[in-house]
Amino acid sequence: MKKVLSLSMAIVLIAVLFSSCKKGENDPFLSLKSRTSRLSREWKMSSADMTTTYTTSSYTSTTTTSFDGTTITQTSVYTVGGSSSSNTTTYTFSSEVEFAKDGTFTETIIDDGDSETNSGIWSWVYGNEDIDLKNKEAIVLTYTSGDGYTLSGISLDPDVIYAFEKLSSSELVIVHDYSANYDGDVETTTGTMTFTAK
Repeated sequence: MKKVLSLSMAIVLIAVLFSSCKKGENDPFLSLKSRTSRLSREWKMSSADMTTTYTTSSYTSTTTTSFDGTTITQTSVYTVGGSSSSNTTTYTFSSEVEFAKDGTFTETIIDDGDSETNSGIWSWVYGNEDIDLKNKEAIVLTYTSGDGYTLSGISLDPDVIYAFEKLSSSELVIVHDYSANYDGDVETTTGTMTFTAK
C-alpha cells in the first residue's frame, strides 16, 4: 500500500512540475524539453492574420493582413466622414528565423522578391502581472546587424517583444497585441503569426 501511495505522490509531483513549464495558453501540457530547448531551432512562418486600425479625429484606416504560407494579402479600408474606399494587394513572402541557445538569432525575409537577412540577440522576458504575462512567456529581440548596418554595445535599444500563445517543439504561435495613443490618435494591432519547425 505504501508503494502505491508513494508512486501516486511521485506521479502527481512530476505532473505539477512539468505543468509549471506551461506558459502560453496552448503550450503542451507535458514537455521534457525546456522552453529554451523548444525555441532553439529553425522556424518558418506558415500563416499569419493581423489587423491594424488607426483612428484620428478626421479619418479611420483599417488594414487586415493574412498570410497563407506563400502569399500575403492586405486589404486597407479608409473611412473619411461618411465615405469609404478600399484597396487590396497581394505579394509573395517568406520568413525564416533560427533561435540559438546562446541567445542569438538570424532571420531571412523575402518580401515580394527582395531578400533581407538580419541577426541579433534574444532573451526571455520576466513575467508581469499588470499585463498578464508569465515568466518566459515572451522574448525580446534586439537587432545588431542587417543589410547595411552593424550595432554593438550593451546599451542597445530592444526592437520587438514576441509573446507566445504556443511554444512546442513543432509549432510557435506569436501573439500581436499592441495599442498606442498619440495625443488622441490611436493605433491598435491584434493578431497572430504561426511558425512551424523546419
